[in-house]
Amino acid sequence: MEMLKSAKFFLIYFSHIVMGTILFIVMMSRLVIKHGAKSFTREKIRDKRPACLEDPKIGKHKFVKTNDGVNLHYVESGDSTKPLMLLVHGFPDCWYTWREQILTFQKYYRVVAMDTRGCGESDKPPKTSDYRAEKVAGDLKTLVRVLGYTSCILVGHDWGGIICWYFAHLFPEMTHRVIILNAPNPTIFHDAILSSWQQRKNSLYMFFFQIPWLPEVFMKWNDYAMLDKSTKGEDTLFFTREEIEGLKYSMSRPGTRTGSLNYYRANISAMNFLCTVTRPTLIIWGMKDKYLSPILLNGLEKLVSDLKISKVEDAAHWVHQNQSRKVNQLILQYLQTHHQ
Repeated sequence: MEMLKSAKFFLIYFSHIVMGTILFIVMMSRLVIKHGAKSFTREKIRDKRPACLEDPKIGKHKFVKTNDGVNLHYVESGDSTKPLMLLVHGFPDCWYTWREQILTFQKYYRVVAMDTRGCGESDKPPKTSDYRAEKVAGDLKTLVRVLGYTSCILVGHDWGGIICWYFAHLFPEMTHRVIILNAPNPTIFHDAILSSWQQRKNSLYMFFFQIPWLPEVFMKWNDYAMLDKSTKGEDTLFFTREEIEGLKYSMSRPGTRTGSLNYYRANISAMNFLCTVTRPTLIIWGMKDKYLSPILLNGLEKLVSDLKISKVEDAAHWVHQNQSRKVNQLILQYLQTHHQ
């Protein structure tokens, strides 16, 4: 039975790589026709952090080296004697996408928002295998210990949320609470790829990202225009133009495009394990997510022993940015009622 399941997954995996690649080649061809081939090489030089990234109210920039020699960049804020809250971003983001959470929670916690390996100002290891989720979870473990803690409150979105799933599974003794924002449990995501055409359709870009070189070209189109699109809410921008420049500064660091894509390349085909979590867990899910279907919430109660799910009906994938006040309130209420 397991052999048939594995064979079905890899058939879906490789066929959808072909489908996703064809779709994106068609999209890129249309962009060439409309905007010219040079639109794929257009890029503003960004050699200095924009002022918004240096705002002292948000925190101080620091670095730490992991056991395997990877320098991790993070921004720290709040009282160092208070409990640690570790914020882990997703794709195509960086530490700064947590700015609203940092400003809210620095009153209550020592808040650390990191650039995960391969992203922003952190190092970019060269091998795809360097981005396996368990290795990145190991980076979090190093960071928690270097900061002088034995456990932390984990908050993760998108790939950052998946890394938090792994961390809570591998290191429950270091996980005080887990807060996941629009990020599927690996076991459920793997099963959804097998069973749900809707989720496979939503995930076609993930399959496209499996191939070399071309996704990096697509990401760079028209000076990282994808970041202009991904920072839009349902009706309005939730970043200023300067803040979008901050995100583009982070994405334009050498190696970041490949580093961030390597999360997909190293992990999508490797989630066929039972990812159980014994620590208290809050899931906050923007129900208008175009990439991750709400079916990914089904069955979580079988994998998480202490689970609460909060659905935010008027938010999309970037729920903590679409509805930052509501999300911050949900997190604070949860932590105050689950403080033991």
